[in-house]
Amino acid sequence: MSKYTIDVRFTNLDEAKSFLREKQYFYKESYSFKEDRCMLYKHKKYNKWLKVSSTFDYYTPDSMEMGTIWTLKTI
Repeated sequence: MSKYTIDVRFTNLDEAKSFLREKQYFYKESYSFKEDRCMLYKHKKYNKWLKVSSTFDYYTPDSMEMGTIWTLKTI
């Protein structure tokens, strides 16, 4: 079993941010190096953390189109 579990994948950062606001997470930190971008969000009431990271991957498993995918992972 891995340390992280994948919750949700988005193709747009704005959609991911609005999803996090809806779930009451707020921005804490950012780590970026070249193409690797990562942001940490903390829940408003509970001590739950989410990692939002970008990867270059296929949009859907069936398509051949590739682009930036934003992945939300619990920490």
